[in-house]
Amino acid sequence: SGDFVVVIGYGTVGKIVCAVLDKSFQRYIGIEVSPVKAIQARNRGLPVFYGDVTRTEVCEAFNLGAAKAVILTINDVRETNRAVITLRRQYPSMPIFARAKDADHKRRLQATLDVAAMVPILPE
Repeated sequence: SGDFVVVIGYGTVGKIVCAVLDKSFQRYIGIEVSPVKAIQARNRGLPVFYGDVTRTEVCEAFNLGAAKAVILTINDVRETNRAVITLRRQYPSMPIFARAKDADHKRRLQATLDVAAMVPILPE
C-alpha cells in the first residue's frame, strides 16, 4: 500500500494522466462514474473501474486511504467540488491534485480545500 495513485475521471485529461503514469511505471487505479468509459478502459486491460468517489463505500472498496495521492480530472466544476470536499473530509492529509475549470475555480480549490489545482489547456 502507498505505492499507487488514484485517478478520478477517465475522459480526455484522465486518459492522458493515466498514460503518463503508465510511462513512468507508476501504479494507479482509475475510477470513472461512466460505466461505458470504465468498461472500454477495462477491455483494453487498464486498471479503470466504475465508481463514484463521493460514496464512502467506493473509497473504502478501492482503499483510497492507502494511496500516495489522488488526481481528479473531472470536467464539471460542481462534480469536482463534490469529490474534493468528500475526499478532503475522509482523508484530511491526502495530497489531492484537481483539474480546475478556470483561474477562479483554481484559486478557490487551493485556498479553501488545500488542493493543488491546475487549469488544463486541452479541450474536453
